[in-house]
Amino acid sequence: MQTSTSAPRAAAHRATNHRLYFAAALLIGLAACGGGGGGNDTAAPAPTASGGGQPTAEATYSLRVDPNPIVATPATDDARQVAQDLPLEGGTLSATGADGTVYTLTVPANALEQATRITMTPLARVAGLPFGEDVRGVQLGPDGLQFASFVRLNVALPAGTHWPVEQQVPISMQGSRNIVSLAPLDSTSEAPSFQLLHFSSYALVLASKGLNASLEGLRQRLGGSEDERLTSALSGLLAAERVRALSGQPGNTLADALIAMMQEFEKKVLAPRLAAASSSCAASRLALQTTLGLERSRQLLGLPESGSATAATHAALFATSAQVCMKEEFEICRDVHIVTRIVPARLGVERQLALLGILDQVPLEADAYVEKCLRFAKHANPTAEAGQPA
Repeated sequence: MQTSTSAPRAAAHRATNHRLYFAAALLIGLAACGGGGGGNDTAAPAPTASGGGQPTAEATYSLRVDPNPIVATPATDDARQVAQDLPLEGGTLSATGADGTVYTLTVPANALEQATRITMTPLARVAGLPFGEDVRGVQLGPDGLQFASFVRLNVALPAGTHWPVEQQVPISMQGSRNIVSLAPLDSTSEAPSFQLLHFSSYALVLASKGLNASLEGLRQRLGGSEDERLTSALSGLLAAERVRALSGQPGNTLADALIAMMQEFEKKVLAPRLAAASSSCAASRLALQTTLGLERSRQLLGLPESGSATAATHAALFATSAQVCMKEEFEICRDVHIVTRIVPARLGVERQLALLGILDQVPLEADAYVEKCLRFAKHANPTAEAGQPA
């Protein structure tokens, strides 16, 4: 019989698991935002695993990138492709594979920077995997598309088909080489549910030996870049946590492992992005997004702020992003004589930073570049109407 205190304890445990899961998923998304192409000769931490079928998640990592990463060969079932134009308000679309598996993508409001045509193409087969008996997957497009918040990809196997949770291996196939990494599944959901911040190909693999036994000796070959290695390592922790939680096993090492990974993340991922912030508009936005996201992960884990979390650091990154992005647009206006981009770009900077949680007004430099562009256009072509190419 359940005691009067067991229900609140169970609820608190579930709440803790949700916080840990979201912190891990957010860190995965931040790592993946700068990658996707694969092929860099660097590495991020990967968890070890026991040789049996039960999951472990010790915070022991290898930083070496294997010169022979696992490469898959997916074949799409183009006849079953589904396409839909999604507005900024988001939406839902589904595609069904030839085997009856249903893939449902849900994009929340304000996850997109602009209205985008989304495609879902079920995979007919996936060759080249050194583990697994069966694969169910889908290619999401446009490839590499990034989101401001998580989108969800649910995989519903056909009626009567049952895959034990401990045998489900979630993978992504990224870049032109389709390098395989582990992908993040919601550790609190019994139904397979990916949470993603960018598009590539994703699949669920049925591993006959169980998750960890099937990946034994192969984890080092997952991911071909620093970002992909980190994503794969965190996804492995989430997969192990999902097996443990859904099977009722006690214990949870996810928090300790996440803290260790955050330290590696700050050194191997965040620091280079901060150093490159002033090099381009894309780099400055990525650095800002990474900094804010990492702090959100730390808050979810109850950790103190890091050195990158100071108000001065955020303000400096905010100013850098606005200035660099608007400078690039002004150069297009000046060099190519295209005036129509400058005002939407200024509004886009404001929207991008608002999506990142920055509520301050856009720095004055952004408006100064708009004014300079319009003055230049008027000087270059006095007869040109406002808003037309000079």
